[in-house]
Amino acid sequence: MKIMGVVVLLMLLLGCAKQMASITGFEFLHDRRTREVISEDKRIAVEIEAKLNAFGVLNDKMHIKVHVYNAKVLLIGNAEKQMIREKIIANIRIIKAVRLIYNEIEVAPVSSLQDRYDDELLALEINKSLIEVKGFSEIDETRVKVLVVNKNIYLMGLLRKEEGVAVAEKIQKIEKVRKIVTLFEYFK
Repeated sequence: MKIMGVVVLLMLLLGCAKQMASITGFEFLHDRRTREVISEDKRIAVEIEAKLNAFGVLNDKMHIKVHVYNAKVLLIGNAEKQMIREKIIANIRIIKAVRLIYNEIEVAPVSSLQDRYDDELLALEINKSLIEVKGFSEIDETRVKVLVVNKNIYLMGLLRKEEGVAVAEKIQKIEKVRKIVTLFEYFK
Protein backbone atom coordinates (compact mmCIF):
# COMPACT_ATOMS: atom_id res chain seq x y z
CA MET A 1 0.00 0.00 0.00
CA LYS A 2 2.88 2.36 0.76
CA ILE A 3 4.30 1.70 -2.71
CA MET A 4 1.01 2.76 -4.33
CA GLY A 5 1.05 5.96 -2.29
CA VAL A 6 4.60 6.72 -3.43
CA VAL A 7 3.65 6.07 -7.07
CA VAL A 8 0.62 8.36 -6.73
CA LEU A 9 2.75 11.09 -5.16
CA LEU A 10 5.45 10.80 -7.83
CA MET A 11 2.92 10.96 -10.66
CA LEU A 12 1.31 14.04 -9.15
CA LEU A 13 4.68 15.70 -8.66
CA LEU A 14 5.65 14.92 -12.24
CA GLY A 15 2.51 16.56 -13.60
CA CYS A 16 0.79 13.38 -14.74
CA ALA A 17 -2.61 14.46 -13.45
CA LYS A 18 -4.62 12.91 -16.26
CA GLN A 19 -2.85 9.55 -16.13
CA MET A 20 -3.11 9.48 -12.35
CA ALA A 21 -6.77 10.37 -12.41
CA SER A 22 -7.49 7.71 -15.03
CA ILE A 23 -5.56 5.01 -13.17
CA THR A 24 -7.29 5.72 -9.87
CA GLY A 25 -10.71 6.39 -11.39
CA PHE A 26 -10.83 9.86 -9.83
CA GLU A 27 -10.59 11.97 -12.98
CA PHE A 28 -13.79 13.76 -11.95
CA LEU A 29 -11.95 15.32 -8.99
CA HIS A 30 -9.95 17.63 -11.26
CA ASP A 31 -12.31 17.87 -14.23
CA ARG A 32 -14.65 20.85 -14.16
CA ARG A 33 -17.54 18.72 -15.43
CA THR A 34 -19.67 16.80 -12.95
CA ARG A 35 -19.25 13.07 -12.51
CA GLU A 36 -22.60 12.53 -14.25
CA VAL A 37 -21.60 14.62 -17.27
CA ILE A 38 -18.28 12.77 -17.55
CA SER A 39 -20.12 9.44 -17.45
CA GLU A 40 -22.63 10.57 -20.06
CA ASP A 41 -19.82 11.83 -22.32
CA LYS A 42 -18.10 8.44 -22.03
CA ARG A 43 -21.36 6.63 -22.81
CA ILE A 44 -21.92 8.78 -25.91
CA ALA A 45 -18.33 8.17 -27.08
CA VAL A 46 -18.73 4.41 -26.68
CA GLU A 47 -21.99 4.49 -28.65
CA ILE A 48 -20.34 6.50 -31.43
CA GLU A 49 -17.34 4.14 -31.57
CA ALA A 50 -19.74 1.18 -31.83
CA LYS A 51 -21.54 2.86 -34.74
CA LEU A 52 -18.22 3.55 -36.48
CA ASN A 53 -17.04 -0.02 -35.97
CA ALA A 54 -20.29 -1.29 -37.49
CA PHE A 55 -19.32 0.25 -40.83
CA GLY A 56 -17.33 -2.93 -41.56
CA VAL A 57 -15.59 -2.72 -44.93
CA LEU A 58 -15.69 1.08 -44.87
CA ASN A 59 -13.36 1.11 -41.85
CA ASP A 60 -10.36 0.78 -44.19
CA LYS A 61 -11.52 3.90 -46.02
CA MET A 62 -11.59 6.17 -42.98
CA HIS A 63 -9.65 7.11 -39.87
CA ILE A 64 -11.82 8.96 -37.39
CA LYS A 65 -11.09 10.22 -33.87
CA VAL A 66 -14.00 10.97 -31.57
CA HIS A 67 -14.09 13.11 -28.46
CA VAL A 68 -17.16 14.07 -26.46
CA TYR A 69 -17.20 16.99 -24.04
CA ASN A 70 -20.43 18.20 -22.40
CA ALA A 71 -22.44 16.18 -24.96
CA LYS A 72 -20.69 18.01 -27.80
CA VAL A 73 -19.06 15.63 -30.26
CA LEU A 74 -15.84 16.41 -32.10
CA LEU A 75 -15.14 14.23 -35.14
CA ILE A 76 -11.76 14.58 -36.78
CA GLY A 77 -9.81 12.56 -39.29
CA ASN A 78 -10.13 11.44 -42.88
CA ALA A 79 -12.76 9.73 -44.99
CA GLU A 80 -11.89 8.79 -48.56
CA LYS A 81 -15.31 9.79 -49.94
CA GLN A 82 -17.95 12.38 -49.13
CA MET A 83 -20.53 9.58 -48.87
CA ILE A 84 -18.59 8.02 -45.97
CA ARG A 85 -18.37 11.36 -44.19
CA GLU A 86 -22.12 11.91 -44.58
CA LYS A 87 -22.92 8.37 -43.39
CA ILE A 88 -20.85 8.94 -40.24
CA ILE A 89 -22.69 12.16 -39.42
CA ALA A 90 -26.11 10.65 -40.14
CA ASN A 91 -25.41 7.81 -37.71
CA ILE A 92 -24.31 10.17 -34.95
CA ARG A 93 -27.18 12.64 -35.35
CA ILE A 94 -29.64 9.99 -34.16
CA ILE A 95 -27.98 9.70 -30.74
CA LYS A 96 -30.42 11.55 -28.46
CA ALA A 97 -27.97 12.91 -25.88
CA VAL A 98 -25.72 14.63 -28.47
CA ARG A 99 -26.14 18.41 -28.24
CA LEU A 100 -23.82 19.45 -31.08
CA ILE A 101 -21.52 17.84 -33.66
CA TYR A 102 -18.29 19.49 -34.75
CA ASN A 103 -17.68 17.79 -38.08
CA GLU A 104 -13.99 18.26 -38.87
CA ILE A 105 -13.68 15.11 -41.00
CA GLU A 106 -11.71 15.85 -44.16
CA VAL A 107 -12.50 14.09 -47.42
CA ALA A 108 -9.00 12.86 -48.15
CA PRO A 109 -6.94 9.67 -48.32
CA VAL A 110 -6.64 7.90 -44.99
CA SER A 111 -3.61 9.12 -43.06
CA SER A 112 -0.57 6.87 -42.86
CA LEU A 113 0.63 5.24 -39.65
CA GLN A 114 3.65 7.55 -39.73
CA ASP A 115 1.39 10.62 -39.95
CA ARG A 116 -0.66 9.34 -36.99
CA TYR A 117 2.50 8.70 -35.01
CA ASP A 118 3.76 12.23 -35.76
CA ASP A 119 0.39 13.63 -34.64
CA GLU A 120 0.58 11.69 -31.37
CA LEU A 121 4.08 13.03 -30.71
CA LEU A 122 2.84 16.55 -31.40
CA ALA A 123 -0.09 16.01 -28.99
CA LEU A 124 2.37 14.90 -26.29
CA GLU A 125 4.50 17.99 -26.91
CA ILE A 126 1.43 20.22 -26.65
CA ASN A 127 0.23 18.56 -23.44
CA LYS A 128 3.67 19.02 -21.95
CA SER A 129 3.63 22.70 -22.93
CA LEU A 130 0.33 23.23 -21.09
CA ILE A 131 2.17 22.86 -17.79
CA GLU A 132 4.20 25.92 -18.78
CA VAL A 133 1.20 28.22 -19.34
CA LYS A 134 2.00 31.17 -17.10
CA GLY A 135 -0.41 32.57 -14.53
CA PHE A 136 -2.76 29.58 -14.35
CA SER A 137 -2.02 26.78 -11.90
CA GLU A 138 -4.95 24.62 -13.02
CA ILE A 139 -4.19 24.27 -16.73
CA ASP A 140 -3.17 20.74 -17.64
CA GLU A 141 -4.29 17.89 -19.83
CA THR A 142 -7.28 17.11 -17.59
CA ARG A 143 -8.71 20.56 -18.26
CA VAL A 144 -7.79 20.86 -21.93
CA LYS A 145 -8.36 17.96 -24.30
CA VAL A 146 -5.85 18.12 -27.15
CA LEU A 147 -6.54 16.20 -30.36
CA VAL A 148 -4.25 16.31 -33.37
CA VAL A 149 -4.89 15.23 -36.96
CA ASN A 150 -2.63 16.24 -39.84
CA LYS A 151 -0.89 18.72 -37.52
CA ASN A 152 -4.22 20.51 -37.01
CA ILE A 153 -4.87 21.04 -33.31
CA TYR A 154 -8.35 20.75 -31.82
CA LEU A 155 -8.87 21.93 -28.24
CA MET A 156 -11.86 21.24 -26.00
CA GLY A 157 -12.45 22.01 -22.36
CA LEU A 158 -14.29 24.11 -19.82
CA LEU A 159 -12.16 27.19 -19.15
CA ARG A 160 -12.20 30.81 -18.24
CA LYS A 161 -11.77 33.05 -21.31
CA GLU A 162 -8.28 34.18 -20.24
CA GLU A 163 -7.21 30.54 -19.75
CA GLY A 164 -8.36 29.66 -23.27
CA VAL A 165 -6.48 32.60 -24.76
CA ALA A 166 -3.30 31.69 -22.83
CA VAL A 167 -3.52 28.06 -23.97
CA ALA A 168 -4.00 29.00 -27.64
CA GLU A 169 -1.14 31.52 -27.51
CA LYS A 170 1.18 28.91 -25.96
CA ILE A 171 0.33 26.33 -28.63
CA GLN A 172 0.78 28.86 -31.47
CA LYS A 173 4.47 29.01 -30.57
CA ILE A 174 5.00 25.33 -31.42
CA GLU A 175 6.56 25.11 -34.89
CA LYS A 176 4.88 21.98 -36.23
CA VAL A 177 1.33 23.27 -35.63
CA ARG A 178 -0.57 23.94 -38.85
CA LYS A 179 -3.89 25.20 -37.49
CA ILE A 180 -5.57 25.59 -34.07
CA VAL A 181 -9.30 25.13 -33.61
CA THR A 182 -10.55 26.13 -30.16
CA LEU A 183 -13.84 24.59 -29.14
CA PHE A 184 -13.70 25.66 -25.50
CA GLU A 185 -16.73 26.34 -23.37
CA TYR A 186 -16.14 29.41 -21.25
CA PHE A 187 -17.32 30.31 -17.76
CA LYS A 188 -16.58 33.26 -15.48
